[in-house]
Amino acid sequence: MKTYLKKTMCVFFVLTIAFCFSACGSKATKPYRYNPNLKRNNIVSVTAAENDKFALQWNSDYSSVLLVDKEDGNVYSNIPSGYAAGDGFEESDSLLKLKSPVCIDCVRSETYEIKTGYAAESINSGDYSVSLIEGGIRVTYIFDELKVSVPVKYMLFDDGLNIVIDTTKIAEEGDEYFIHSVAVAPFICSAKNMSEKSYLFYPSGSGALIEMNTQRDISVNYSGEIFGRDRMSDVPTWCVETNEEYVRMPVFGSKDGKNGMFSIIDKGAETGVITLDAFNKNIGYSAVYPQFSLRGATSVSNAFLSSSVNSIKYSDYLYQGEISVLYYPLKGKKASYNGMADIYRNYLKNAGMTEKSNNNTLSVKVLGGAMVDSKVLGIPKRKFFATTTTAEAETIIEDINKTIGAGVNVDFVGYGETGLRIGELGGGFTVAGELGGKKGLKNAYDNLLSKDNDVYFDFDPVSINSSGSGYSVIFDVSVTTTRQRAADNSYLLGTNNKKEINCYYISRSLLPEVIDKMIKKFRDIGIKSVAFDALASYSYSDYSEQKYYAKGNMGKDVSAAINKCKKNDISVMTNAANIYAAVCSDLILDVPLQSSKADFFSAEIPFYQMVLRGYIPMFSPSLNLSNNSTELLLKSVESGTGISYTLIKNFDGKLRKEFDIYQNVCYDDLKDNISNNYAYVNDYLGKISGCKIASHKIVKKDISSTTFSNGITVYVNYGEKSYKTPLGTLKAKSFIYGIPKEEGGDKS
Repeated sequence: MKTYLKKTMCVFFVLTIAFCFSACGSKATKPYRYNPNLKRNNIVSVTAAENDKFALQWNSDYSSVLLVDKEDGNVYSNIPSGYAAGDGFEESDSLLKLKSPVCIDCVRSETYEIKTGYAAESINSGDYSVSLIEGGIRVTYIFDELKVSVPVKYMLFDDGLNIVIDTTKIAEEGDEYFIHSVAVAPFICSAKNMSEKSYLFYPSGSGALIEMNTQRDISVNYSGEIFGRDRMSDVPTWCVETNEEYVRMPVFGSKDGKNGMFSIIDKGAETGVITLDAFNKNIGYSAVYPQFSLRGATSVSNAFLSSSVNSIKYSDYLYQGEISVLYYPLKGKKASYNGMADIYRNYLKNAGMTEKSNNNTLSVKVLGGAMVDSKVLGIPKRKFFATTTTAEAETIIEDINKTIGAGVNVDFVGYGETGLRIGELGGGFTVAGELGGKKGLKNAYDNLLSKDNDVYFDFDPVSINSSGSGYSVIFDVSVTTTRQRAADNSYLLGTNNKKEINCYYISRSLLPEVIDKMIKKFRDIGIKSVAFDALASYSYSDYSEQKYYAKGNMGKDVSAAINKCKKNDISVMTNAANIYAAVCSDLILDVPLQSSKADFFSAEIPFYQMVLRGYIPMFSPSLNLSNNSTELLLKSVESGTGISYTLIKNFDGKLRKEFDIYQNVCYDDLKDNISNNYAYVNDYLGKISGCKIASHKIVKKDISSTTFSNGITVYVNYGEKSYKTPLGTLKAKSFIYGIPKEEGGDKS
């Protein structure tokens, strides 16, 4: 009886602690209470700020902020410059959006119905307040029906307009409606439909263009979360795999004839989505713009009779921080995606991006181990299977070195206690004994380094499935808006192949502590290089603290983690890196080389590489894991990106049940393919080593060219027919490179 009571009390204690954990958290700040008597006022037309290039003006007749180019008199505002405004405001939502400097989405408290508020209606009814501030203008837009007010600052900077919203200054009543998101200047980056030499730039994966010279019968509305989906937004155990390429850069732009606009989200990008509104016949313009989630949301499945009903739980309070969007007017030769890449590259350089070097053409990801089904005396049991021990990895790399006559980049993946399968945080901060243990890793690490290889050990500081190593899946993981832990489908690093198990994500506040512990363990083992996949490519909220709402401060936290490693003399490789991780990296693997391939994308461009090449060494996703390795190889050539493979030594049919990745990874089967592809691209990549991309051009459908800073140009043919270039005839599915004859060069 005493034993029973003791066990009961223990269970009660654990449940009580768990309840307290889910119910309590750091104190959150409520939004300001909406003031229905908020002052409404206009001011006379005035120049609020100016510099050598631009004047920032308030036009009282149109109640609009204008950016005026002093050189040619071009005027930029939230309304497209070529749009012929009609009398008054029509009822069309699309027209109201075009004329609105700000749009907000609010949620009705009782029904969760979404209602949009357009600043154009507030302006038309006089529900706004204007004041001059240092360096610009503040306009507070009052949405009286929704009982929400949003103050917006328009600031002049050297190269254009900066629009800033401080979310702590937003006010709402919150009784009937509460604000969910805000869209900034939806049509300042726009282009006229059916116009030549006009397009929108959308940062899907490596980058994509939406050309305006095509008639479409159906309008397009499309959006992608910046830095990928919020892994705390739902519990997607039912989700299917897709070919989606995440938005890894918080940028977008437009070219409209001889002019254009490029935008960089300077602050608060994690909370946003980039939205495309294209081919709308009612307004005749297409646009790309940012929309920011001020409240996070979680999909909740509620039991109802014999089925379930999905609902959405929004966070009670708003994300606290500034949203800042920079707008750069473009004209002449600068009005192109090449000009946009130049601006973003300079922006990142000014923010601290520096040049790193890596002379290798090939990167190799070696997979360590996996848990497979087994039986002991007829009883089912999980068993660790060593796909590649540290000694076997060393043998594979040495054989590659001998075959190609050069060093490679090596990424040891899945060498923790449970291999590739998520278990304790960071693989238990150790190396599985079946794979050689810490001693085996250190030996392989030292030996491979001595033979001109760069070697990295993959470490996942965010994914956790079981308690251990000092971290608990009950107390130390991030929570959703419902204050519950969310078990997410985990994906194989760098491949997007879904695993069968779920994982949780470590509390955002614990990330610095985890990195400190990792650094200590790395010192103990004696290795000085780490590979981050999940940390560099995932983004997630944590509703235990307000600063982490809606993925807030993810970039800041990840940058701090990477920089802490580098300050401790640990070099960092990242995989599929979001831009905040990319610029801190010494090397990037699995860089995006294509877009999500939406049917309205007219062309793919290597914008990611146009910005980063020559600063951060980059390598492709694994060629042997691609459904179209020929296209992926040509994409690598087009962007000047190194190639990579994922390899194992030992295979067992049971591995296929664990991960789809084990279909084409055995080194013995791939040896010749690796050697041939290396020989195919090595001379070309060697001649452009360390060079930046000077320009890129879509020559015609299936033909592109890239010119590098040393004058070498490469033409790539994705089509089925040969094409004549200045360097000679370009065969189908191939490339040709050299310096064009008019510049004194020979073809290669």
